[in-house]
Amino acid sequence: MSYLRFAILLCLFIGLTVGCARKNYTQGEVSLVEEGSAEHLQLGLIAGDLTSLADEVTDKMVYSGQMDWKDRPILFIAVPENRTNNEGLDLQILQDKIDERVLQMRIAKLTKSPKFDYILKPTLYSQEQRGGNGKMFIQYTLQYKLYDDANNKVGQWSAEKNLVRGASPLF
Repeated sequence: MSYLRFAILLCLFIGLTVGCARKNYTQGEVSLVEEGSAEHLQLGLIAGDLTSLADEVTDKMVYSGQMDWKDRPILFIAVPENRTNNEGLDLQILQDKIDERVLQMRIAKLTKSPKFDYILKPTLYSQEQRGGNGKMFIQYTLQYKLYDDANNKVGQWSAEKNLVRGASPLF
């Protein structure tokens, strides 16, 4: 009798664990997705991807130890350069997120005037690989290059985001 009770409890536990581990909660044609998830309907970057890339590269820049941010230098952030195959990508989202993150971290004073201590040049790159049966892999790289007012490179940081389209997983 106790083995039967144990088996039933084990099945209930496994069923609840697997059933509750899903990230999507669907009712009818509407789904809720957990915040921070990276689900895509199409193979391409979305605003959340740009946000996470900007956060990651800015954190690397600040915490790398290559720069001393204590005196809050005057920083000019250039318009991000789009070196991807997607010309329609809205890089204003990326620009706004970089500005926001720098201001939140209070590491520099931002300017749009020609008088600055440093200029930050963000660039977004992509590389694509195509395989059989419609499989596709795209790696996006956001790279920051930091130059002083004499145009000497003083730092470089990057982060990657990989997107894959291919055969659906079994589970």
